[in-house]
Amino acid sequence: MAVSLKAALPYIVLWMSLSVMLIFMNAGILRSMPNPALLTAWHMGMSTVFVHATLRTLPKDSALRPADVEPLGLRTVVVKFFPIAVLFSMALALGNRAYMYLSISFIQMVKGSHSVIVYCINAAIGAELFLWGKFRIVCVVYLGVILAVTGELRFHVFGFLCQASSSLSECMRVVLMKRL
Repeated sequence: MAVSLKAALPYIVLWMSLSVMLIFMNAGILRSMPNPALLTAWHMGMSTVFVHATLRTLPKDSALRPADVEPLGLRTVVVKFFPIAVLFSMALALGNRAYMYLSISFIQMVKGSHSVIVYCINAAIGAELFLWGKFRIVCVVYLGVILAVTGELRFHVFGFLCQASSSLSECMRVVLMKRL
C-alpha cells in the first residue's frame, strides 16, 4: 500500500508544526519550573493513564486494539523493559534540565547528533555493519553539531552535559528497542 507524497504532506506539516509548538511550550514551562524531574514523572504517569483509558474504551473489533497479548513475566519486564524505561526517564529528566540552561536552537542542533550516536553504538555492538561511506556521512552531521556548539552564545557547561547525557540515554534506548 503506497501512499503518495501529496496525501502524506498535510500530516507531515501538521506533525512538524505540533512538534515545534511543543518544543517552545516545554521550554516556557521548564524555565518557570524548578524541578523538571517532577514534570517528567507527571508526563509518564499521565501517558500511562491515557494509554490504559484508551485501551479500555476502544471497541473490541478496533484495528487499534492489540491482538491477544500474553502476560509478561517479571523476568521479561526486568530484563527487557526496565532498562529501556530507565534510559527513557534519564533522557527526559536530563533533557528537560538542559532546557533550563541552553537555548532551544542549540538543544535541537545537539539532538541532530542522535543519528551519529545511534549508528556508532549499533556498529560497536555489531547490530549494524560498519561502512566507511556511512561513517563519512555521519561525520559530516557530527561536524555540523560541533560547529553549532562552538557558535553558541549562551553556552553553559552543566546544561551541555545534561543534554549530552540525555542524548546518549535516548540513543541507547533506541538501540535497545531495536533489539527487542
